[in-house]
Formats: sequence, structure tokens, C-alpha cells
Amino acid sequence: MARKSRRGKNNKLQMENEIRKDHESIAGVYLRISSKDKTDSDSIHNQKSIVDDYLEAKTNIKVFKYYIDEGIL
Repeated sequence: MARKSRRGKNNKLQMENEIRKDHESIAGVYLRISSKDKTDSDSIHNQKSIVDDYLEAKTNIKVFKYYIDEGIL
């Protein structure tokens, strides 16, 4: 059986990736703090700040909602 060329498939994937780069993504951000390990460095505020700093450079990602779990049962 002859081997098929993968060039066509790779070109198609490359084109799809280029199209995705131009589109905006919507994300939900999950922030969680364990009830056992409540330190300032792990605070919800600190986690949100880290995520927001990261997303500043990612202009194609927009946050739909922040989901916050404070570890309280």
C-alpha cells in the first residue's frame, strides 16, 4: 500500500491555526483557595491579579466570568 502525503493535511491545520489566531476566545477563570491553606500568597485577590496580568498580553482572550471557590463547605 502506497504511503499518502501529509502535506495537504499539514497545510490545512496551519491555515486553521492562522484563522484561530485572528479570533477572540472567551474564558472562564476558576480561582480557588483551600480551607486548610489560607495564606496571603494564595489569596483569591492575588490569584485574580496573576491571571489578569497574564491576560493583558493575550488580547484575543476575554474573561466571561470568574468562578470563585473559597473552600468553604
